[in-house]
Amino acid sequence: QLRMAKHAQQFRAEMADERRKEEDKRLEFQQEHERAVGKYKEKKAVEDEQRRLLKEKQRAIAIAEESRRQSERQENDERLQKYYQQKMEIEREMQEKMAKARMIEDRLRRKKAAINRERVEFRREERMEKERQHMEELELKHRELEKQNRR
Repeated sequence: QLRMAKHAQQFRAEMADERRKEEDKRLEFQQEHERAVGKYKEKKAVEDEQRRLLKEKQRAIAIAEESRRQSERQENDERLQKYYQQKMEIEREMQEKMAKARMIEDRLRRKKAAINRERVEFRREERMEKERQHMEELELKHRELEKQNRR
């Protein structure tokens, strides 16, 4: 019986030792698991932060790009506006110059017409003068002939 009790006690001691070892293994596994979970959570938090920063960066880039495009559009609009203003100014100047040219042409036409009228009038007067001289000559000859005829 003593041997049986000793055996039982040894068995209980072995069993308790076995339970301690299993409990140690379980605790070690639990700690390892908690470390792994901690590392995973930390890694996930870092990745989440990186994703958030990347999204923020992309958003900032998109905003900057849109701002750049908008300023380009504004510059183009201003350039186009300036171009149209210059074009309108040139067209207005052209209209003024054309109107001036028409006025000058009209003035020139009137002067030419006046000169032509004067030339026609001058030629008519010249012709009338020649005719008058011719008539005087004829009259002189006629008188001359009459004098000769009387003699």
